[in-house]
Amino acid sequence: MTARLVGAAIIIGVDLNDARLALARELGATHTINAASEDAVAAITRITGFGVDYALDTTAVPAVIRQAVDSLAPRGTCGLVGASQAGAEVSLDILHLMTAGRKVRGIVEGDSTPDVFIPALIKLYQQGRFPFDKMVKFYEFDKINDAIKDTEEGNCIKPIIRMEPVTQ
Repeated sequence: MTARLVGAAIIIGVDLNDARLALARELGATHTINAASEDAVAAITRITGFGVDYALDTTAVPAVIRQAVDSLAPRGTCGLVGASQAGAEVSLDILHLMTAGRKVRGIVEGDSTPDVFIPALIKLYQQGRFPFDKMVKFYEFDKINDAIKDTEEGNCIKPIIRMEPVTQ
């Protein structure tokens, strides 16, 4: 959604789940790749001709991070936002990074100033330009297993578990 908002011309979503890829297209992806059925790096190179300027890893899976870095264009940046387990390591091709000035960086809380960023997102949501509600679904605590199942099946991107029922 944000890539579309800032005017990115090519927005590629990569996932293993067709339902999540369909949602990515609905929310602004110009291309989607199911990494279960095709080589993501080769597909990204085919689409762009040379790689992407920015790759964002949300999985924290070392093999996926490697693919994100391998898909970078010269001077491209791979941002890591997924939380990995302590001690997780990634193997990278140093020559690939160094010969073209590619970068890998961790991102904490969007590298934003929350007092500015959150009101801006709310305003975009109110304008209908940032429909984050399509990615979240609320579950009561006793339905936590349903939340896990829905996430695994691609029916929900971000489950939100309520500890107590909300009264209105």
